[in-house]
Amino acid sequence: MRISPSEYSFGILDKEIEKKGKLQLINLDIASCITSLASSSGYLEDEQKLAVSTLDSTINILDVINQLKIYEYLSTDIQKSLTQQESVFLQSRDLKEEIKKYLKSKEVYSFKELSHILNYSSNNEKENLRTSLYTVFAKAYSNKYPKKTLKPSTQKRCVNEFLDLLESLNELWT
Repeated sequence: MRISPSEYSFGILDKEIEKKGKLQLINLDIASCITSLASSSGYLEDEQKLAVSTLDSTINILDVINQLKIYEYLSTDIQKSLTQQESVFLQSRDLKEEIKKYLKSKEVYSFKELSHILNYSSNNEKENLRTSLYTVFAKAYSNKYPKKTLKPSTQKRCVNEFLDLLESLNELWT
């Protein structure tokens, strides 16, 4: 089975792909779509689910995800709503390092592991993690921009979407 980008599948015109010669995804919205296909939702037959789920053996999704900046985890809608300063912050290596440092303190050593934890956690445990990450984001922002604070609404939207995406990616790793 082959997934080919076209105006019908991903909203990208074939002509644009031909001009540029390659397709670059700005965020992981497509991963969410692939995950839903691979899930037990009934869209695909078992052989097709297997083909979609083996994506991880041919393309190391973990490596791709680990290389992304937090900004790239977010949907285009959220990215467009951010100020320049917020965008720069979400693209900084410092934020990702602060998140990893926090996760390591909780004995979580990768985003893949976090994805599994999110998938099997209760709503209360997920909410506690979200609250902790709100604090991590706020602290990292104040470290980068002293005497400034990250808007709580931006903080919540970014953390929530980041965690929701990681949780949905669990299907690709199981």
